[in-house]
Amino acid sequence: AYALAAVAAVAAAVLGRGGSGVGALPGVGLAQARLGRAPAVGIGVLAIVSTGGLVVAEYLALARLGHAVLGLSVRRAAAYVGAAFILADAASLLSPQRFYAATLPPSLIALYLAQLPVFAAYPLWVRRRGRPAGWAAVLAAAACAWALWGAHGALLAAGLP
Repeated sequence: AYALAAVAAVAAAVLGRGGSGVGALPGVGLAQARLGRAPAVGIGVLAIVSTGGLVVAEYLALARLGHAVLGLSVRRAAAYVGAAFILADAASLLSPQRFYAATLPPSLIALYLAQLPVFAAYPLWVRRRGRPAGWAAVLAAAACAWALWGAHGALLAAGLP
């Protein structure tokens, strides 16, 4: 099913069907204006394929998380996550713009907050490798501040305090 959806999305982008075509993807309009249609289509196809890859990676990560946290079998956790994905996709078809507006802020906030432990743990990882962690701590502090700033901006954009 994923392969069929990926082929359909790529074909729609290349043929300019299904929405606004490849020009609606980030960077594609600029590439088309500066480089021509062929490079723009290539960039659009890469954007679609990489987004599809991210969806698959998220699906697998959530299925494994369900297995680890809830004690479900991997197959059952994957089925539950897949059902949630399908239900969310169906809901998004009712009003795509409204669905996007409703899900973007929590997604961005979750993204920024999920990065915080990774950034904060970086100096510890550097120190475990036997290297000085001074600059790593500075970089981690800057990355944490940037993530918090992004989460705060997403909260403000959503109309939350």
